[in-house]
Amino acid sequence: MISTFSHATAKRINWTAIKDSSIGTSVRGGDATGITRMADSPVAAREVQASDLERVFATMRSEFKSALSGLRRLMNIILLLAGLSLAAAIAGTIIAGTLRAIFGGMALSTVGVVALIDLLRRVARLGREQAMLELIPAKYELALSIAETSEDRRKVLNSLMKEMDSLH
Repeated sequence: MISTFSHATAKRINWTAIKDSSIGTSVRGGDATGITRMADSPVAAREVQASDLERVFATMRSEFKSALSGLRRLMNIILLLAGLSLAAAIAGTIIAGTLRAIFGGMALSTVGVVALIDLLRRVARLGREQAMLELIPAKYELALSIAETSEDRRKVLNSLMKEMDSLH
């Protein structure tokens, strides 16, 4: 199952640069396989070399790394806020127990726990996006290293472009 990035993460990635880097390499078309079968086309006639795809993967890796750096900063901020929420929940418990301010302590603990739950949900979503940003380039680079023929490399590229289309 292919997931999609959040709107904020998708905006950080220059999808056009990734697609433009594949121009002249990809022989995608409208048929079911995604490959245009034009015998007279210079792109379709020449073999797709691994070096052709390395340029596409380098562009993708660069765009994903820039999105990943912003995501890591956001993750650090959210984890800091989660720590503060946990501290508020503990402080509410201490206030309720030692100062006998039951309602004030209970309210502070409740707010801290609710905020902590929401922040942990966001951390899980950001963690999934972070994993996708790191694993997608690695998956296709591994596939490229295994691909032996021009047709195999063409399939790797078409699979990459299909996944890029579905991510945003």
